[in-house]
Amino acid sequence: MTQLAPEGCCPQCTPRALSTAALARLQRSCANVPESSCPMPACRAPPGIPTAACAGGQCTVRFTPLD
Repeated sequence: MTQLAPEGCCPQCTPRALSTAALARLQRSCANVPESSCPMPACRAPPGIPTAACAGGQCTVRFTPLD
């Protein structure tokens, strides 16, 4: 799972699930982008604990309630 945006290397508020290979490619392409060049989003607290899941052959995120 990552919070990096689908395009670019800056974080977004909502996590997203990727395959291990896709995450490795994203991390390699963002390795030389300094975090200080990204605006930090003002995010609300997540609706629960994010976990990666597979739905219909696609990576997705499910949130487990906090209570």
